Amino acid sequence: MKLKTIAAVLLIVLGVAAFVYQGVAYVTLGRDIAIGSPQTSTRPMRLIPFSLIFGSVALIGGIVMLLADKKDFISTATP
Repeated sequence: MKLKTIAAVLLIVLGVAAFVYQGVAYVTLGRDIAIGSPQTSTRPMRLIPFSLIFGSVALIGGIVMLLADKKDFISTATP
């Protein structure tokens, strides 16, 4: 496999993953809340969103690279 083909497949996988997951969520430790004798702590959830534009560009770029690779292969294979 050529490096160009591997990069194209990787871009397609990243593009599909960006559409499927739409972001990475993580939890941070918050402040302690003390009301009377019981205490509790908050754990706010944060989200790092993946851009729809990133997923689209990665998917389309990978497909174009893959098709361009096939085109180069076909043009060099014919006499």
